[in-house]
Parts: sequence; structure tokens; C-alpha cells
Amino acid sequence: MSTNEIELLFVAGLIILYSAAVLPVGRVWALAGVGLVIYALCKGCAYPIRPAGPAVLAVAGLLLLMEFLSKYNHLPGIAAALLMPMAFLCLYAAPQRVSPGVAIPAGLVFGFATNWVVGLARRARLNKRSDL
Repeated sequence: MSTNEIELLFVAGLIILYSAAVLPVGRVWALAGVGLVIYALCKGCAYPIRPAGPAVLAVAGLLLLMEFLSKYNHLPGIAAALLMPMAFLCLYAAPQRVSPGVAIPAGLVFGFATNWVVGLARRARLNKRSDL
């Protein structure tokens, strides 16, 4: 299995998990997403991972946390969404590197879907505060 397929399985599994959290679908849908993510992680660990990829993903995660906790309108989330393709490109070394034709669209879809879910969570948190 190539790194392109591994990345696509990982992103598809996370998108399925996001949809299971937002849409009224059954637990089987969420378990399928978890299964895809775990399978992609197990297959992805067979290749040597460069430290730059997880570091960029950690920065994107911090930006998403900042998006959740701040009052700025989607600026940190958009920056995190733009960092996701770079993280996917930096994840593996040269022979197994994910191709840009896969990393850029998958990273942008994953980044903006994560930004959308963070926005929903922030809105729910603000609604909960206003109810108290």
C-alpha cells in the first residue's frame, strides 16, 4: 500500500468520524471511521516518518485550539487548514513521499472540515454559556 493510499484512508476515516459526530447516523458509521483511521495509522508506521510532518501537524493543532478558544473569526483555523497539506507533504522521506496531487487536495479538505467542526463546537460552547 502506497503512502498516497494511506493518507487518503486516514483523511476519509476522519471525515467519516466528523460526519458521525454531526449527522444523526448510527454507531456503525463511527466505528467504520475509527477502523479506517486505525488501519491507516498501522500501515503508515511501516514507513519512516520524518519529524517535520508531526511538528507541522502539532502547530496546526495548536492553531485549531486557538481558533476554538479565541474570538477571532476563523483566522487561526484557516491558517491551520493551509498548514495541513504542508504537513502531509513533509510526513515521509523522499522515496515514499506523498505526491502533491494527493496531499494538497486531501490536506485542504481535511483542514477545512476540521475548521468547520471546530466552529460548530465553538458555537455550541457559546450557546451553552448563554444558557447558564
